[in-house]
Amino acid sequence: MFNVKFLLIGLLFSNLIFAQLTTPKLIYPANNDTVYESNHPLLSWTAVEGAKFYAIKIGWEWTHNKYTNEKNPTSLSINDYFTPGTYTWKVLASDSNNLSNWSEERTFTFISDVPLNNPPRLIAPYKGYVDHQSNFGSNLLVCSNIAGADYYVFELSPDSLFNEAGNNVIKTTSKPQVATDDLNLSTNTWYWRVKVRNSQNETGWSVTWWFVYYADATKVSDSKIISEYSLFQNYPNPFNPTTTINFTIPKTSFVTLKVYDLLGKEIATLVNEEKHAGSYNIEFNGKDLPSGIYLYRIYAGEYIQTKKMILMK
Repeated sequence: MFNVKFLLIGLLFSNLIFAQLTTPKLIYPANNDTVYESNHPLLSWTAVEGAKFYAIKIGWEWTHNKYTNEKNPTSLSINDYFTPGTYTWKVLASDSNNLSNWSEERTFTFISDVPLNNPPRLIAPYKGYVDHQSNFGSNLLVCSNIAGADYYVFELSPDSLFNEAGNNVIKTTSKPQVATDDLNLSTNTWYWRVKVRNSQNETGWSVTWWFVYYADATKVSDSKIISEYSLFQNYPNPFNPTTTINFTIPKTSFVTLKVYDLLGKEIATLVNEEKHAGSYNIEFNGKDLPSGIYLYRIYAGEYIQTKKMILMK
């Protein structure tokens, strides 16, 4: 049986090499180019008439053969054969009896992740959402997933400019979310932002969102903390079928919280009683309602506020 390996070795090191085949021309990557794993890059070169296989020389260490009866014989997957690093490469063609000259030699750098250009997008909690330790499943800071990111850096601060270094909280995680219960937060208004990094790069910070966090389970009556009436955006939104509506009141007040459809028809009364100063979470269940936009409205003392929510089944 014809041994291609011995033929190649013999021809490469013989002084009687006959360059009867056209020399392949390298196509991609360009010399000194950087390629990224997520783009599924290929070493590629021009086809040579009469060639039965191509020998790809990688540095001084090894040669890989691609036969013309294979699929895509003039390319080699970088992801399948290379680990991150910098390589030189060149190609020759053979018809099993003769070899072409080697092509030019090129250098490329292979990186296993993509450059990070844009910071992540914040997802939850929505601005103003009040987070309680006791609300299992609703106490996550969540941002969008970024391809190529090794770490997500969450920064929280009671200062919107993040200038209070001694009070800032920084949490680095491999996932695009972090539980507030793991951050040991005090009762306060917290501003938060996220950036991502990998071994090659780091993004800038995302936009800044904020939320009010209470360290106790149900309510806070300290007037220094609750200084005004507020109705926050429900969370999650859109929802199916349950969502949480949060409101704060600075003093004891009679509170009414109702849900309406867009025609003004009353759907549900969620609260209709006197409440002490503090923050309250009210769950709304839309399991018996059709998908659509609904309104929720609060009356507390002289305070009236209405917001929209979307039920999406």
